[in-house]
Amino acid sequence: MGHTAPLRLTAAALFCRALGCFPVWLLILWLYPQAQILPSMAVLLLLPLLSSAVCRFLRLHYRASPRRGTVLAWLTAIPAALLCGYLVCRFAGAVILPCIAAAVTMILTHFRIDAEPDMLFTTGAYTAFLTGIFMTAFLLRIAEIPVPMRLILAVTGILSAAYFLMRNQFMLLRLVNRRSNAGTDVPQEIRRGNLLLAGAVILLPALLMIFWEPLTGLLIRMQDALSWLAGRIIDGITRLIAWLGGNAPEIPPDAVNEMTEQQLPEPGGFNPLALLLWIPIIAAAVFMWRVLLSDWFYDLRILMRRFLRRLRGGADAEDIGSRNADAEYYDVETVTEPAEKPRQKKRLWNRALRRWEKLPDDDEKFYAGFRLLLTAPCWTEGELRGSDTVREICGKWMQGHQPENALDAAAADYHAGRYAGTGLPAEALRDMAAALAAARERR
Repeated sequence: MGHTAPLRLTAAALFCRALGCFPVWLLILWLYPQAQILPSMAVLLLLPLLSSAVCRFLRLHYRASPRRGTVLAWLTAIPAALLCGYLVCRFAGAVILPCIAAAVTMILTHFRIDAEPDMLFTTGAYTAFLTGIFMTAFLLRIAEIPVPMRLILAVTGILSAAYFLMRNQFMLLRLVNRRSNAGTDVPQEIRRGNLLLAGAVILLPALLMIFWEPLTGLLIRMQDALSWLAGRIIDGITRLIAWLGGNAPEIPPDAVNEMTEQQLPEPGGFNPLALLLWIPIIAAAVFMWRVLLSDWFYDLRILMRRFLRRLRGGADAEDIGSRNADAEYYDVETVTEPAEKPRQKKRLWNRALRRWEKLPDDDEKFYAGFRLLLTAPCWTEGELRGSDTVREICGKWMQGHQPENALDAAAADYHAGRYAGTGLPAEALRDMAAALAAARERR
């Protein structure tokens, strides 16, 4: 996605990152009875938010000269941190712990501030916020300190709504730009309709939580009204049967009311229907944890597969630079990473070359070596293309590299194995090793 996300989404991500430090603020500031909680939290929210926004602008503006951008960002963050610590100490009436809260907030809001917009506040950060809220309330309860549930619910609701709306918009951006790098914005009608739908889904649980007590009272009144109506209907039917001369015994109205009152709960007591209000909240929590745990299990499975492959002496296809020949024809989303430094790229390629030399001598080793040859540091950026044939690669080597015939033998072996159908010659691995050695010396 790059840094082409709309400014509103970047601002929302920075806001969520700053407000995500709320558990730290609550745990520290709530220990001081004389502290002014709301002004202190306002300072801890606004100053780091403004400082992180300015630092991000400087880091991105001076991407061509990272050192200058880093120096200017430090010159912005240090005065903001000092001012934040001073104001929080004044409002809290203490020195050490409020300064720690300000320092933690500044560090968390400025960590990797130049990352992609959708990586500024991830699912892991949101889960850490929810966990921190729970642990903070638990610790305050153990310490027998009153827990501000209204404040906790309000902050949790605001950050959750902002987070879900932000992730929804990032998903739309990925869908719109999945086949290009132009950074096209989401069409207005699609964005508006999606925001209305997502906002309605978020607003429903919020309204249930805000108007919990009135809704509970309304349900109890509806229950009492239904019980009264049922009693009147039963009484009317009984009187009608008695008037028509039936044999059904006449039940006094007081007995009917007494029966209905015994079957249904009294007004103001526990109402089982109120448990239905927890269904959307529990469903959202289960969905979030399911997505998060599935990602963790998937990453763990990939790590275990790579670990077992290394134990068996095999090479990781990603490490030796192999690529699927048909990958460009699939509609998949790829994550771009910053380009490696030349020295680091050479070191990684040499390491991959040493792993290639330890592979068993077979045909797969030859083709893996050819793929490794295409990722050699001696090639300039853009010199090779995915559509180049083996002969074209040899021609490009002859035009800009020495010795000119270093790839001829390996190319002839490749042609014999893949196109002529005669199989790889016996000296194919020796020729490939010589070509890789030439590429290594040519760096």
